[in-house]
Amino acid sequence: MRVPWMASGLVVLSAFALFIIELIIGKQVTIDLAGSPRAWLVLLGCFQVTLVVGYAYAWWQSLYRSRYLHLAVVAVCLLGWSSAWWLPYELDARSVVIAPVWSTMLLYLHGPAWAIVLCSTTVSMIQERVDPRLRPSLYAQSNLGAFFGLLCYPLLMEPLIGVRASMAFAALLLALVVSGHLWMLRQRFPQASLDAAASASDEGVAGAVRSPRTPWRAMALITGWSILGCAFLTVATARASLDITSLPLVWALLLAAYLASWVLVMGPLRGVRQGRWDMMAGNSLLLAILVPSHLIVSPVVLALAVLLVCCALHARVAAVYPQQRSAMANVAIAFGGAIGGMATAVFPPMVMNGPWEWRVVLALIAGAVAIHVWRQRTQVEERRQRMRVLMDSAPLVLGCVVAIIHHAWYRPELGPTITQTRDFHTTWTVATDPNTSRDFRLISGNTYHGSWGEDASWSYYSPDGPVGAAITAVRHARPGPMRVMLVGLGAGTTLQYFFAGDEVVAAEISPALMELYAGDRPMIPTIIESEADVEVHIMDGRRLLQQEEHSQSYDLIMLDAFTGSAIPAHLLTVEAIQQAQSLLSDHGLMVVHTSNHHLRVHEIVMNAAAYLRIPAVIMENEGRSWPLDDRRDPSIWVALGAAETLTHPRVFPLARRQVGLGHLQSWQQVPAYEARRRPWTDDRSSVLPYLNW
Repeated sequence: MRVPWMASGLVVLSAFALFIIELIIGKQVTIDLAGSPRAWLVLLGCFQVTLVVGYAYAWWQSLYRSRYLHLAVVAVCLLGWSSAWWLPYELDARSVVIAPVWSTMLLYLHGPAWAIVLCSTTVSMIQERVDPRLRPSLYAQSNLGAFFGLLCYPLLMEPLIGVRASMAFAALLLALVVSGHLWMLRQRFPQASLDAAASASDEGVAGAVRSPRTPWRAMALITGWSILGCAFLTVATARASLDITSLPLVWALLLAAYLASWVLVMGPLRGVRQGRWDMMAGNSLLLAILVPSHLIVSPVVLALAVLLVCCALHARVAAVYPQQRSAMANVAIAFGGAIGGMATAVFPPMVMNGPWEWRVVLALIAGAVAIHVWRQRTQVEERRQRMRVLMDSAPLVLGCVVAIIHHAWYRPELGPTITQTRDFHTTWTVATDPNTSRDFRLISGNTYHGSWGEDASWSYYSPDGPVGAAITAVRHARPGPMRVMLVGLGAGTTLQYFFAGDEVVAAEISPALMELYAGDRPMIPTIIESEADVEVHIMDGRRLLQQEEHSQSYDLIMLDAFTGSAIPAHLLTVEAIQQAQSLLSDHGLMVVHTSNHHLRVHEIVMNAAAYLRIPAVIMENEGRSWPLDDRRDPSIWVALGAAETLTHPRVFPLARRQVGLGHLQSWQQVPAYEARRRPWTDDRSSVLPYLNW
């Protein structure tokens, strides 16, 4: 038997549109939420909750089949979707910091949620109108459409047509989905018989045997494994987002792996033995541990782990799925996904002071698999078969245990932890220097943000490196007190460069970090020890640039806003750099920290400078090979601004490439930078051209 091609097309189209819309709102929300990776995780949890609503409504429709009510629901969803245009909503700077989770939910409810509810009802309503033996195939087709949508947006739509045109395309897709629903209501599908599921085993459908479980017990089983699958996706995404910038391609890679697991276990690989999935999943976890996080392949390896671990979990769902009403089973899957997603996205920053959810989820997976395998063992009479059941699933349990131990005790180049604090954006760790207990280091994710103490390292900010050279050049160009803007405070190492009379305005998005600066004897003393007048705004740096638009000009603007090793993309766009450039004085400089393991961030900034016709140079701090001070780390910076300041004897010798300085460099040749790639804008930002392959 085959599903009618129109029905299959509608299922695939709805899932495709659903995830296109999800990624578009994800892009917009992360910009409004200061580029925070966790904004996407909260959005993913909200998405799962929306699926529960859509699937629950479709379940109700499968029981009563009210055409007029469904027409009313379609109309309401269209009205809610269009509210993003006729009732615009913007977050204020305070709500982004004080209530980021609530802000994310409000942005999600303002338009996208309604379209996602409508699209999510399609698969369940079609499933209830066809033969029960075809329902797992339809669910696999739905996830396949979602898979294509996840890859289409970051690889094609975002880099080629941008967010605004993508919104218009999404509206067209939604119109086609609505037309499909109207077609579906006009069709007279045969009434699906639940008793037909009993004959599925006679047709050779893998796993379609009668289960001794009651329906509600089977629903609890489906929900439980779905919770673990979505929770693992969320914590893996959080882990990957610490090492590469927060863009749809990174989210789509891991989410596509998660959806591919449903496609495989519900579709072509339904007959694969459970033990094989467990064995491959365990090996993938060990591989993810062995691959260093700074390598470009690390997100791909983590996506492979998501694929195989979720296959191992979802295969247990697929074993009981054919015997259940598909609409009811879909509700259980979505409900489990909502619990797993929201529990790992929203609650950890509230109740944990460290990134422990990775360990917690792995421990739950190991425990659930061990219990499930032990119960299977008791149902097998032959001793050899019992051992086979245990040995097949042992690699997954072992992989989880090894991953937990690795995460808990593997801390290279760090001494004992002094304190750890956390908020919505990241986790901050203060630890001693491994070489001396008198110095302290500030760590976020896998990134070192500076140190302080009696013999502390200059880190990326050495006096004879790019930062020291840029500040010296600005002071020579404009003697007297400086006016400085810092976007990203870190450990406050750069505050040592400023003296009495200097005015420093800093933007820091993390309230948890500011707690380390608070009090008469703060954990990080650099602000209280600074001679300059330091004013800190707990807000996004982009919003501070907008807020200061009509204020006095700045002599120096420094962008050094890391979240882990991810630089927020919204600070690297043409619009952001143009805003910062408009605030500079005639002799001022804008200095951007562009060091990154995975992306050539300096090329992104240089392309924007070339596009805006702003003079700029790439400067490198070669680290410990420098003779004057071995307490430094290698780094790459881009300085933009006044040509006369950039050609200062302290700056120009460090230049590796330049834009707009060819007529001033006769005394020292610096190669011109060629802008071969499209710069990032608020509308378009693709990471593919800038990856460090």
